[in-house]
Amino acid sequence: MNSFKSFSKICLFVIGSVFAFIFLKESIVQKEQRSCVAAYDQFGYYAYLPATFIYDDLAFQKPWKEKLQSYYCEQEIVYQFVDLEGGKKVNMYHMGLSYLHLPGFLIANSLAKPLGYKQDGMSQPYRVAIKFTALFFILLGLIFFRKTLLLFFNDWIAGLVMLLVYGASNLFVTFYYGDLMPHLYLFTLNSIFIFSIVSYLKKEQWRYLLGAIFILGLTVAIRPTQAIWGIVPLILFLYHYNLSWKALKLLVLFPLGALLINFPQLLYWKLEGGSWIIMNLHSETLSFLKPYTIDFLISYKKGWLLYSPLFIFSFGGIWFGLRQNKQLVTAISVFALLNIYVLSSWDCWWYSASFGSRVMVDSYIVFGVLIGFFIQKISQSKKVLIPTLSIFALIMGLSVFQSFQYFEGIIDNERMTQDYYWSVFGKTSRSEEHTSEL
Repeated sequence: MNSFKSFSKICLFVIGSVFAFIFLKESIVQKEQRSCVAAYDQFGYYAYLPATFIYDDLAFQKPWKEKLQSYYCEQEIVYQFVDLEGGKKVNMYHMGLSYLHLPGFLIANSLAKPLGYKQDGMSQPYRVAIKFTALFFILLGLIFFRKTLLLFFNDWIAGLVMLLVYGASNLFVTFYYGDLMPHLYLFTLNSIFIFSIVSYLKKEQWRYLLGAIFILGLTVAIRPTQAIWGIVPLILFLYHYNLSWKALKLLVLFPLGALLINFPQLLYWKLEGGSWIIMNLHSETLSFLKPYTIDFLISYKKGWLLYSPLFIFSFGGIWFGLRQNKQLVTAISVFALLNIYVLSSWDCWWYSASFGSRVMVDSYIVFGVLIGFFIQKISQSKKVLIPTLSIFALIMGLSVFQSFQYFEGIIDNERMTQDYYWSVFGKTSRSEEHTSEL
């Protein structure tokens, strides 16, 4: 009973139960035989597993890819594999996400034939394995999100931040549609990373440091831009140990760990692509000199702060947090601003189909902590706290309603415009007249 006296534990239980119900229902309810397990980007992340354990084709030269997409996914185009000189072909997506799905895949692969399903990587056992893996990481992320918040805030602030981040942003939609996309998993791993770094500085126990090193390397294997997170231990260690040999020795472990964990990717590139390092294989290019930051943040097409206005308060959290925990807030603020700059420097800055900016979900642990510092400061005055909580409630209501609109196809996943946004604002359906404004 004492557990339910904790507001943050109640929030954890409620949020976790919602996701468990949804994902278990998706897993248990019988789907039609041709349920599409993975298409588009998701197929690229996943393809390493069937290629290795079923088709013996890491060169991706055999036609199994096209057959799977044709049979299960309504003949979706297979674009995930890039032709190189000499007839070589490589997967343009990194293999780190397949590490996380490996246990579930192997279980499904061993059960498929005995249960009467095709052992092809896409039949029902594989779909169930993917759902269970996603649910495991959702619940693990929820636990570590709470544990991290409790390192800095009291129980009710931690619980409130949990409710806001999970209920007043694009996180729920991103998790629901993204069981084979990196964002769900990176949110969890990044939460563990921040928890491990802060715990190491508090206790100086090596298990926390080694955990942080491993997690950072693993996330880089999923998405190379995760290397930006290395700035957090860099700033924190230099604050904590100054420019000492100890700080330098600790910091050098992070790139070494990342190199070790990413060795399978490097080896794959060397064996199948002919080079130890193959740079961006996507058609989109970087635009560091002319980033799309304004569009990335506030455009009607996919503006992060437009579709998740909650995080406007995180910038106030930087101001207040610097007075409450200068070292941590400096580190995560520098990371947050650099991360926004890098993510908005792609020509395809809207990152294809999503509700709002899905790539920002990866770093919601950081923005959640900043919102926590904002709430911690304003909670000192009831005159400020009560109106702010009212605004939070309105934002959560808006987010829940717009999530519904997204599920119903009223908010388009890629073609939103200013005129269309306001024409369907508050609507529960869309007409041909609305659609013409896209």
